[in-house]
Amino acid sequence: MMNDSMKTGQGSPASPAETESTKRASTDRAHQIIRTSWIGIATNVLLAGFKAVVGILSSSVAIVMDYSE
Repeated sequence: MMNDSMKTGQGSPASPAETESTKRASTDRAHQIIRTSWIGIATNVLLAGFKAVVGILSSSVAIVMDYSE
């Protein structure tokens, strides 16, 4: 049984340079995802701290309760 890559003659394995390039792109993407996640976590922590301070200083129960979530 022949698959599409065999019919078109494209069934040869990738060259080492293509494989290395693919691995590097995958690693770069993973690092970007991790970096973006840490930025999001840090931003949320700072926002929660800001909301807590504002809620406490203004004696606002709604803001303090929003902070606790």
